[in-house]
Amino acid sequence: MEVLDMYYELPAWIEPAIGGLIIIIMGLFVYLSSHLISERKAGKQLPMFWEKIGEKMGYGKGYPKGPVKKKKKAAKKKKK
Repeated sequence: MEVLDMYYELPAWIEPAIGGLIIIIMGLFVYLSSHLISERKAGKQLPMFWEKIGEKMGYGKGYPKGPVKKKKKAAKKKKK
């Protein structure tokens, strides 16, 4: 019976709050995944929604208008 006395019940608002937080995190994950797919299809970097807000506030663009060029790897020197 002593073990049952140690049981503590959480407030009723905690479960919905944790559930809402999990749903927000899952929604952000879905947004980021779809954003990466659209960047691959476009062939260039696209600003995230928080970067668009910063752009309107005057924080600079930070992204080129054209497609991103891939860097070429330097040739490896052969050992003698």
